[in-house]
Amino acid sequence: MSIDPSMLSEAIRRTYADKPHPDVPDVKVKDYPAFAGAAAKMFYNSKPTPNQVANAYHTLTNAGVAPAEFDRLWDVAKPLANRLLNRDPTVHDLTMLTGQHPSAVQSYYMDHPHPQYPEASAGDIARYAAVALHPARQLVGRAPNLVELHKFVMGGYTMDDVMAHYSEGKAGSSSA
Repeated sequence: MSIDPSMLSEAIRRTYADKPHPDVPDVKVKDYPAFAGAAAKMFYNSKPTPNQVANAYHTLTNAGVAPAEFDRLWDVAKPLANRLLNRDPTVHDLTMLTGQHPSAVQSYYMDHPHPQYPEASAGDIARYAAVALHPARQLVGRAPNLVELHKFVMGGYTMDDVMAHYSEGKAGSSSA
């Protein structure tokens, strides 16, 4: 009688899958790779330590976010949070966004208050940054600064107003 390696492998997997992982006893052997993947993203470590995996496990379990959902959300939310809020998504963000379509994730961050000017949305600041970039570089030789962008948002500036701001000498070399 010969032993089929695939059957042996399956028997071993079934035997150990629901047992505690030796490095992180709170996590089952079968779940360890998923939480290790989440920990790799959370901690920017391609080979997360057992402590990082345990931290990811407890964080996601307490938040009610599955590792697969974390991966999906992180890939969508991280660039948006970094660009608009200058930070990574928080566990609270991920909890709020669980199950949401990418467009809802984008809206969540676009509508979020800007970290330095909470009376303006991060999305409005980003929109004016995109609109004002070319005229600012062409007319004053620099990118628009945050003070100017805040002024544009709060003043409801049109493109003509933005152009006038930079062309009429209102914009100094460092701030408005």
